[in-house]
Amino acid sequence: MDRSAHPWIVAQTEKIDALKTHRKNLMQQFFPALESDREVSHG
Repeated sequence: MDRSAHPWIVAQTEKIDALKTHRKNLMQQFFPALESDREVSHG
């Protein structure tokens, strides 16, 4: 992230990235079969 960017924008971007990661982890916990099925079908 560009340090010269407005601090609020940097903070919001970091929050969004954290939420995306958190959501991805939750989805993998709730739907582990979907992840493995996807790998099998494309593999």
